[in-house]
Amino acid sequence: CSSDLDAQELESRLDEVVEELLNGDSGYVIVRRMLPANMAGRARATIHGGLPCLLFHRLLGIQVPMRTFDLPSRSAVFGDMLDNSGLYTVLQRVCGEGVKCGSFHAHTIPPRAKGGSSSSSTGDFTDASCLSQELHIDYPYGDGHAEFLTESNPPRGAPRTCQVLWMLDAFSKENGATVVVPGSHKYWRSPKKETDDEKLAVEKHARIIGQAGDALINTG
Repeated sequence: CSSDLDAQELESRLDEVVEELLNGDSGYVIVRRMLPANMAGRARATIHGGLPCLLFHRLLGIQVPMRTFDLPSRSAVFGDMLDNSGLYTVLQRVCGEGVKCGSFHAHTIPPRAKGGSSSSSTGDFTDASCLSQELHIDYPYGDGHAEFLTESNPPRGAPRTCQVLWMLDAFSKENGATVVVPGSHKYWRSPKKETDDEKLAVEKHARIIGQAGDALINTG
């Protein structure tokens, strides 16, 4: 399966998409035009309208990533984003019939923002001077996985997770688009700082480039 398809193809190519997510070479799929432009715009306006601190931070020159949680309670547009039969079927086939939404939040990264890791010991990612978020895995417990594990690697019997990242702005090399390491969904372990994992990420990383309304679906 190509890791890149149009939203209109999603339901007709379900088997290919699920196979790519679970066993493919990349472990992710980019769905173009998942959201109509007006829906992406409404979602973006809702999130930014709830972040008055953005203006305050800009005035003070503070550039830090910010998260907005519990989006469905803020606007009906976020429920509309989830109301996609093709996407729901993909999530059911990856996670099981009892799939549920464990978290729905926004990550806003201002220009020149620096967060979890300002640089890599092996250099930058060729087109960005910093990472606003450290290399990490979301499987199996998202950002809280360390709270449940005595070791950094997830247990193989843990329930599957599947992440959906809706782009509400264009993602580009210049503005710090999300970085993934194709095939890392098969490693079954968390990336380690200051090890060959960072070198591997620099050598094999892929930038997720897209327009507002596109979406990234990934496991791992």
